Amino acid sequence: MHQISKMFIGLSLVPAAFHAISLTTVAEGTVDLSTWIYPFSIFLGGCVLAWGFEWGTRNTLNNRVIVDLKPNLVTLSGTSFECSFSSADHFITSQGQLAHDIHAAATEALFKPNQSVGLRKAAHVRVWPGSMTITDLEMGALQAAMEEEFIDPIIEVMEQAA
Repeated sequence: MHQISKMFIGLSLVPAAFHAISLTTVAEGTVDLSTWIYPFSIFLGGCVLAWGFEWGTRNTLNNRVIVDLKPNLVTLSGTSFECSFSSADHFITSQGQLAHDIHAAATEALFKPNQSVGLRKAAHVRVWPGSMTITDLEMGALQAAMEEEFIDPIIEVMEQAA
């Protein structure tokens, strides 16, 4: 369960706790079941919000977008984009340029033409370095760039097919 879901449930319990505390000061004969309708409704609403968040997150993670990353080429949802984040010696020369190119490719491939706001998607990133090796520093830059654009990215370095 995510922290946000726990927060929804925990915060929805606050009115019920305050209501229970306030009942200790009320004379015993004036309390009936109808006084619990409002706190129970808030708790039920919090549970529904938590369930909706958990369902949406699970649905997003099960429908990952495939991102293929090759030197100076990003392929996202079957659409390829020429980029300039690699050189002849290094897979990633600039983390800023990589983040810019990934953002441009994701915006172009995943959003409709006039859409300015959208939900972030989960991604499975396949890196095809070719004859280059990817250093730990480059993997860190790649991880940071992907986490900026996608939810919970899975990064996998692929071997070149023979």
